[in-house]
Amino acid sequence: MRKSATSDLRASIDRREFLGASAAFGAAGLSSTAKGENSPMTETKPYRIDVHHHFMTPRSVEETRERFMLEISGMNNSTVLEWTVEKSLVEMDKAGVATAMLSLNSPGPWSKTKEGSRSLCRHCNEYAARAQADHPGRFGHFASLPLPDVDGSLAEAAYALDVLKADGFVMRTSDDDKWLGDSTYWPLYEELNRRQAIVFVHPATPACCQHMNMVCPPALLEYPFDTARAITNWIYSGAALRFPNIRLIFTHGGGAILMILDRLAALVRVKPELAERVPHGAVEMLKSYFFDTALVYNQPAFAAMRAALPLSHILLGSDTPYIPLGSSVAALPPLVPDAADLRAIERNNALGLFPRLG
Repeated sequence: MRKSATSDLRASIDRREFLGASAAFGAAGLSSTAKGENSPMTETKPYRIDVHHHFMTPRSVEETRERFMLEISGMNNSTVLEWTVEKSLVEMDKAGVATAMLSLNSPGPWSKTKEGSRSLCRHCNEYAARAQADHPGRFGHFASLPLPDVDGSLAEAAYALDVLKADGFVMRTSDDDKWLGDSTYWPLYEELNRRQAIVFVHPATPACCQHMNMVCPPALLEYPFDTARAITNWIYSGAALRFPNIRLIFTHGGGAILMILDRLAALVRVKPELAERVPHGAVEMLKSYFFDTALVYNQPAFAAMRAALPLSHILLGSDTPYIPLGSSVAALPPLVPDAADLRAIERNNALGLFPRLG
């Protein structure tokens, strides 16, 4: 009998490396409302789908340590999070999470060289695919891409979809001061649009803001603001109109974007030549994207999501392991008292993007 792609993959990755504990520096405590113990499950069988669930490997921690520490400089990083697949499964069962969509933690497959980034990217993508293969139904994965290397990203995208069977891709809001929608990325977007790919957009601290003279670490404020920059650039660069089949998921409720909707819409008055890129308006385009709930666990921020976005485009996201999974799950019911609406956010909306999980 001919071996399947999954069988070949399983044989190609060293089990001892995969099962070994991996350490990463956490940014626990980013939200005072996202703390506490896991809440009791409301159903015996886990059913929730967590679209914002990070993983790391011993190699990725070691090779990206310098950039990671720069982004969280000044934060409480004394606790080392030793993430493993097994630990995630335990937490998922406690929190009633059936499936977690794995994405590489920030700063992604970063390396000082193009070759190094390509190699680390392949390693991490195969690691996530192995987790999915070893635990059917419990994990999906968003493959990383070695951006801003477009040629390398095109090759990795083909491998991730055709061999690893990735559920989509994780991209950062910016890489080396190139934001989502940058015209140099359009050859990659053409291919992702052709394949109707899902892209999970995770925030970054842009190069311009990594050494600001402020008391807070860059990631704390720059993540929500860079998400707003990425959304604005995607829409007004013309990428949104040109690549409508790319299905985007923005983290943390879209960051700061919902607080500046008037400014987003007003850009066409400042630069009328951009109006042809938003024929139905920028805010209407925004409503076509998906947004997760990670760190949107305070009433004003969550109310903005419910007021501005279709319910069907809000997805459960935990930001595990930086925020305890159980805390994220427990924070939602008080914000979503309607049982049908809660079920939609926790599971049903994600099934529309990932029908294989149904």
